[in-house]
Amino acid sequence: MAVPSFKIGEDMVVGFDRAKILELVDHRLIECEECGAKLRVPIDKGNLKVTCPKCKHVFDMIPQK
Repeated sequence: MAVPSFKIGEDMVVGFDRAKILELVDHRLIECEECGAKLRVPIDKGNLKVTCPKCKHVFDMIPQK
C-alpha cells in the first residue's frame, strides 16, 4: 500500500498529517458567504476584505492559522 507524500516549500510531509500540512501552507480555502464558491485566501496578510470572483459579494475575513 502506498503512503502519500507532499512537498511543501522545502519540507516533505509523509502520510496525511493534516496539522503539519496546514502549518506549512500559506493559504486556506474558504467558501463565499453568498454563492458557496471556493476561494483561496492568504493567511499571512491580516484581516482581509474578500471579493468573490463568481458573484462579486464582498465580505470581511480574519484568517485562522
